[in-house]
Amino acid sequence: MKKFAYILTLLLGFCLITNAQSPFMNSRKTPLMKLNGELEGFGYADKNVEEVDGVGTGKASILGAYIQVTNINGATLNFIDAQLADAATDDNGAIIILDASKKVVYTEQKTIQTGYNHLALSTPYKFTTDGVYYIGYIVHGTAAKGHPIGFDAKNTYEEGNYISITTTVPKVDDVLTNDDFFNTASENFGTLMVFLGITDAPALDNMGLLTKVDGNVNVKPNETATLLAFVRNIGLKEITSTEVTYKMNGTTNTVNFDTNIAPDKLGAVPVTIQMPAEGSGTIEFSLTKINGKDNATAAYSITKKYTILVEGGPFPRKTVLIEHFTTEKCPNCPAAEPVFENYIKSFKDAGYEVSTVEHHSGYYTDAFTVKGSTEILPYIYGSDGTFAPAAAVNRLTLGSAGECAFFPAITSGDLINMLGETFEYGTIDDIVQTIDNGNITVKVTGSLAKGFNEDLYLTAIVTEDNLKAVSQAGASGEFIHHDVARLFLSESLGSKATVTDGKFELTFPTKSFNSNWKQNDMKVVVFGHRVLNTTTKTNYAQHEVLFSRSVPFDTATGINDATVATKAVVASHDGMIHVGGQYNSIGIYDMGGSLVATSTNTRLVPGVYIVKLNTESGRQATKIVVR
Repeated sequence: MKKFAYILTLLLGFCLITNAQSPFMNSRKTPLMKLNGELEGFGYADKNVEEVDGVGTGKASILGAYIQVTNINGATLNFIDAQLADAATDDNGAIIILDASKKVVYTEQKTIQTGYNHLALSTPYKFTTDGVYYIGYIVHGTAAKGHPIGFDAKNTYEEGNYISITTTVPKVDDVLTNDDFFNTASENFGTLMVFLGITDAPALDNMGLLTKVDGNVNVKPNETATLLAFVRNIGLKEITSTEVTYKMNGTTNTVNFDTNIAPDKLGAVPVTIQMPAEGSGTIEFSLTKINGKDNATAAYSITKKYTILVEGGPFPRKTVLIEHFTTEKCPNCPAAEPVFENYIKSFKDAGYEVSTVEHHSGYYTDAFTVKGSTEILPYIYGSDGTFAPAAAVNRLTLGSAGECAFFPAITSGDLINMLGETFEYGTIDDIVQTIDNGNITVKVTGSLAKGFNEDLYLTAIVTEDNLKAVSQAGASGEFIHHDVARLFLSESLGSKATVTDGKFELTFPTKSFNSNWKQNDMKVVVFGHRVLNTTTKTNYAQHEVLFSRSVPFDTATGINDATVATKAVVASHDGMIHVGGQYNSIGIYDMGGSLVATSTNTRLVPGVYIVKLNTESGRQATKIVVR
């Protein structure tokens, strides 16, 4: 366990304290150099990847990178193609082959350098069993700069994720111990950029890797859900047909699909599933056959949780809270700004209502740091460590250790897919502000989804936009901060709301604000969550934001704010609500005050309902009879 913790310390981390990005992880755009115009060989990574990452220890050590191959008895290894990022030339590198017991069965000294390496064996190696082999290369680390191990960060398939760290160069017949040799799949390093030039290995011809399954399986009772299973061709022949199986409620179903996926390419296979009438559970997907033959990676599966949506909730996700962590002493933070801006735009384009808070709390503080921002850090990052630039989206578990924060390297598309699989457990109806002589009092009311029986906590923060930086590192000229956390109205970890019959309310204590703050650039951001305390500190799923909303400062948001000229027209027909006019969000309540729907796509039972709309000009409420 001590050695395992040591490796995690060396290799994990998204943005550690020295320079916002881990000193052991580098990323750079670098097209692969190719042999005779094209990379050759068998491997689990994408040969055409445009960006490679590297990891190094910064210590004097021998680093090894391996991929696992089986069923190659009688085959011959002729060369290894390897891609490294930011590695100084090592004339004492080597090719290395381990058998199933981690015993070295072949090694040959080679010069290995940054970029593409074609490492030919002076004597081709013939495999003598169908068992497991680990095949790769080793390089020397130095105290000044660790040589990185190149890999494709877009995949996380365990058979392509093995490393070793030793103090001496392994020799033939040496056996690597569990303290030296690690499967790194759980640490999100992706698949190593190692390709094997193997001949006479029919088992490697037809192989596919199920990389992800996209699509929403949270649907209404008895609806169908169509998903896309993404298959990467990691074999040596074109994939012309696939067989995907999925297991749900104890039943296994098979989907066959004719396709055309060239080696090293990614293709999508549609999978349509008839969902049940009720309940929740897990669907397990596997890629069982390629070109009519058993797929060697069939044991690798991807799971998706599903919930059948019923009246009263929980409801599909409509709101997103982005918390951005930065500091003016962070030279890498300005470069991350376009990433966050793209997140915001992408979420809005996808129909989400977005709230944003910028916390000036990372490994340094600055003139804009407030106490609340620093106090939430251990609950965001899962430790007392500090990071920047980083972000948390709805405080979902996105980090390498399951924590909430992540370095801005996840695509907005991946985040939108993840958000589509989460729920909202209520809605904020009103945020009423009372401004008096430099003081602000805020009362929040709202409704909870049926079935949410836990204590509800609300966090409320006053933010200010368009703030000029005092002295931003890493930026030339004027630099502007956005949505900066200025004042926590709630406790840092949230204040407990009063809940009665599915309705909640909370009036936060009156707070004073600085008269120099520009009120036209200020907002009040409120979001709901479960309890955060020392017992839930590392239970990262506990931290998820249940719902959120932001309103302009000093703007009452009662339900009758919309002007007559801009009111939307609300009507009902055939059991459904219809709205004429523009609106941002909708809440439909029964006469008991319970939230029953957050969209017009819900067919309601006959009765009387209150329809609350959030529009550009305010909020309105309409009583409607559904027949």
